[in-house]
Amino acid sequence: MGIAEEVIKETSRKVQEYSNRGYLCGRIAGSGNVIIIFNPTDEEISQVVDELEKNILTDVKTNDISIHIKKNIGYAIYPEHTDDLERLLYLSHLAMIDATHNEHNEVVKYHPQLSKNLEDNISIASKLRDAINHQKIDIYFQKIININTGEVKFLEALSRWTDEELGYIPPQTFLKIAKSSNLIDDLEEYLITQAIHKFAILKRSLEFRNTILAINLSPSTFLHERFVNFIDQQVKLHQLNPSDICLELSENTFIYQLDICNYFISQYKEKGFLIAIDDFGKEYSSLSVLGSLTYDIIKIDGSFVTRIFSRKNQAIIEMIVKIANMYNHLIVAESVETAEQVEALKKLNCFIQQGYYFHEPQKII
Repeated sequence: MGIAEEVIKETSRKVQEYSNRGYLCGRIAGSGNVIIIFNPTDEEISQVVDELEKNILTDVKTNDISIHIKKNIGYAIYPEHTDDLERLLYLSHLAMIDATHNEHNEVVKYHPQLSKNLEDNISIASKLRDAINHQKIDIYFQKIININTGEVKFLEALSRWTDEELGYIPPQTFLKIAKSSNLIDDLEEYLITQAIHKFAILKRSLEFRNTILAINLSPSTFLHERFVNFIDQQVKLHQLNPSDICLELSENTFIYQLDICNYFISQYKEKGFLIAIDDFGKEYSSLSVLGSLTYDIIKIDGSFVTRIFSRKNQAIIEMIVKIANMYNHLIVAESVETAEQVEALKKLNCFIQQGYYFHEPQKII
C-alpha cells in the first residue's frame, strides 16, 4: 500500500470511531470523510468540534516513515444553514475548503459569506476566461533603472485587467481565481505571449535596445516542462535571444523541494534565459537559499527599501549586496519611491533600482 493510501486509510479509521456514539460516518469522494450527527445539542456539537480540533495535526506512521499531516475540517448545521441533506453536505464542503486556507488549525463553521465568495469567484472566472479569449487583459511595463548610467536595464511586464462591469481587478485576485478555476495555464500562456510580443516591438527603439524583459512566473508555470519549451518558442518566434529575457522566480516557489527548483532552473539556463529571485526576504527565502540555487539576479523585497533607514535593514541589504558581488550577480532594489531611498541604496552599492520614483507602470505599447 502506498503512503497516500495509508494516510487516507488511517484518517478514515479515526472518523469511523465516531460511529460508536451512534453517528453516521463514511468516506465520501476520494480522501474526504463525513460525520453526521442526528439532533445534536449545542453542547454535543461543541464537544465534537473541540475533539476534532485537537486532532487536526497528527502523525501517521507507514513503512517506517512518520508523516505529519493536517486535516481540513468544516461543518454545517440543520436547519440553521439549510433543511436539505444534500445541500448540508455541500455547505460543509465549502467550509472544509475554507479550512484549507486557515492558518490557525481550526474547524471551520459554514457561514453565508462562503457561498457569496464562491458565486463571486465563479462570476469572475467566467469573465476571466472571456478576457483571455478576447485579449482584454493588458500588459503594462515598469522601467528598472541603472542610476549610474540612466539606462533602462530591465522592463518588468505587469498584467492589468479592468472589467466593464466589475471594474479594476488586482492581479493577485485574478491569478488566484485562475489557479482555482484551472485557467492558470491559459492565462500565463496569454500573458507570456503578449509580453514577449510587445517587448520585441519596444526592443527596436533606441531607448530599449539593450534592455532585458523581466517576466514573473507563478510556481506552477515555472515548474512545468511545457512552459520551458513554450517560452523558448515565443522568443525564437519574435527573433529575440533568450538572454533578452529574465524569468523571475517568485519566493513561494521555494515551498517546493529545492532540487526540483534547481532542475527547472537548469532547463531555462541551458537555453540561455536569465533567472532572478524575486521579492527576496519577503516570506520563505533565507540566505541559505542563495547558496542552494543557480541564479543571475536578486531582487530585494520592497519592505527592506521602505524601511531602509533602519540600521538592521541596511545591514541586511549590505550583506545581500556583498554576497551577490562575490558571485557576480546583479542586485535590484524594488519599491523605490523617494530620492532619499535612492541615495541610501547608492551608498550600499545597490545601483539598479525599480519603483514609482523612476517610473509608474504604463501601457508603453
